[in-house]
Amino acid sequence: MNFHSHVGSLPTANVPDCTQALKDIYALVGAHPDDQFIYAPSRAHAISHVLYSYYFDEITETGRNHYLTVRGEDAPIVLTLERLEKAGCFGKKCAFDEIERYITPRTGLVTLSWANTLTGVIHPIETIAAICQKKGVALHVDASPVIGKLHVPFQDLPIDYLTIPHGIFARRGKTLGPLICGEPLDPQAILSLGEKAKNTIANLDEVGCEGVRLRDLFERRLLDAIPSAKILFSGHERLPGISAVAFPSIHAELLAFHLHHKNLNVTFGGGAYQMLENILAGHEYAASTLSFSIDQDPTPLIEALQEIV
Repeated sequence: MNFHSHVGSLPTANVPDCTQALKDIYALVGAHPDDQFIYAPSRAHAISHVLYSYYFDEITETGRNHYLTVRGEDAPIVLTLERLEKAGCFGKKCAFDEIERYITPRTGLVTLSWANTLTGVIHPIETIAAICQKKGVALHVDASPVIGKLHVPFQDLPIDYLTIPHGIFARRGKTLGPLICGEPLDPQAILSLGEKAKNTIANLDEVGCEGVRLRDLFERRLLDAIPSAKILFSGHERLPGISAVAFPSIHAELLAFHLHHKNLNVTFGGGAYQMLENILAGHEYAASTLSFSIDQDPTPLIEALQEIV
């Protein structure tokens, strides 16, 4: 059956030109013009699309039914891998320094995020990509946590599939079939994403520098005000504006409750994100750590913390 036989009769005259929008989207992640791009309604849709499509397009052909991810990953990756187990796949979670050891001849795909949204820690993607390339294993990286905060050089790294909040890139030569067959493309969504991509590129340096300044300012003032506070992962490369702080004298959930009553939003995870206590499992401050996203003067937040703690 030829689904294109009547395309001439469709009302295509008013379809907007998305050429520049697509160029801006590709520029946002440093993609090659020959890389495949697929629009997705959300981050979760994009990640699920990659994992399910990889199953249909690759695993059913090769039999390499082992997915590998890291401990503490967010819900879209973890829950999708759990569902794929019903289709005969096997998902394994490990630490970053264990990835090479856990890759087997049955491993088809390594899937993980570029950074942890709650701790702010940026993951060693270049090292992991080199390992996957050496082992002949496909690599999916979710760049959603770093978009707008870091430069993403997709073209320069051996990453096979890259997801962003509303899109998927597949490196040229890689297949990525549709998750929903026959779904029409919404040009307005592409135009909107292109506009966001253009603005993100224009503001990337400013947002990154300001995010680092505000995060460091928050942490310095916080330690002056509450010496018992513990800044976690300060020795790691971190996302601008993200700070994970432990308050040993109070449970994180209780502290978050009091801060929310003061209209100050912090998080200990949940929903689409892994619980921070699970990410820090085994750490002495796992139950007393909150994640802060600092994008403005931290003085009111520090004053509220000083009052509660």
